[in-house]
Amino acid sequence: MNNDSWFCVYHTYSTSYSSSKKAIKLFEKDVEFAEKLGIKYIIMEDYYKNLNWGEYSVFWNKENLEKMIKIIHDHNMKFIPYIDATELTILGDTYKKFGKKWSAKNKWGKIYSGFNSIFLPLAYPNPKFDFFTRLMCPKSGWHDYLLDQVNFLLNNLQIDGIYIDRIDYRVKCYDVNHENNAMHFQNGIPELINDIVNEVKSFDSNYVSIMNDSCMPPDEIMVRCIKSVDFVLSELLPLDWNPNSLYNKINIEWGDLAWKLRKLLRPIFQVFVEMQFHSESMTDINRIKKIVKRLSANINPDRILLFTHRKDIKGLKTIKQVVSQTGANICYFVGLKRLSVLKNDLL
Repeated sequence: MNNDSWFCVYHTYSTSYSSSKKAIKLFEKDVEFAEKLGIKYIIMEDYYKNLNWGEYSVFWNKENLEKMIKIIHDHNMKFIPYIDATELTILGDTYKKFGKKWSAKNKWGKIYSGFNSIFLPLAYPNPKFDFFTRLMCPKSGWHDYLLDQVNFLLNNLQIDGIYIDRIDYRVKCYDVNHENNAMHFQNGIPELINDIVNEVKSFDSNYVSIMNDSCMPPDEIMVRCIKSVDFVLSELLPLDWNPNSLYNKINIEWGDLAWKLRKLLRPIFQVFVEMQFHSESMTDINRIKKIVKRLSANINPDRILLFTHRKDIKGLKTIKQVVSQTGANICYFVGLKRLSVLKNDLL
């Protein structure tokens, strides 16, 4: 059964707070192409207003989004919105109100850092799109807040499931207001994922749940999450994600310093990321097959979506070859470009 998908970035088409007829026309052309490719699910990633991760109630423009969802359904595909399980931007109102109360903290009470837009300067070249997140503890009020966000999506938009990102953080939260056990952050992740999936399934049992494995070899926490969902999107990175690596530990503890120095660091990351994301590891067929194999211990290959960050046809052809040999599925992604840029290569 073909379960191919397309990871779509909404602000490829519009970043306007007003509705845009041009954006809708461009999007419809891409959806028509997606239908020809046999794509079944469209996962749409974007953020509330100024890229505020963790506040997913409304995209750039609700009218545009509703029209896009109708186009998706008219072409016999499913719309899957994106939520982030562990991160909240410091720029949004929710963080200002609840960030300190809900956040995961180290022994000294410092809040752990999450993702920083300067780490992917090619994806976020516009300084107005800068964002920096901090980690929220799933054993805090964040749990109910995120479930409320899911309920909003279920009741206010014609969605067909949910996509859950960033379950790959592994930290010890020492906030005594959450729970005494320092492992409660990690244990709270699969509980949160399970509750989100149950919320979606209770609304409609046909709705699908998809999670991102962040190219991380499954540990016990990840396996518990995998067993809750319908699909795993395996996000191919230059190296397997290791949440306990020195780089990630430094980022979690000192990411706020990188944020303060972002103007200085952005050009450095631009060179570094460009080199890494065009490395041979991104097109190593044997490596990608091993990723499918390790996931297959916990979920059938036909429930695995392969997603590559290598934004060229070589990366896509590699994924297609792995899919043909393993029975997994493709998740098409072309960065900030439109899907139709692939027409000459795929039709």
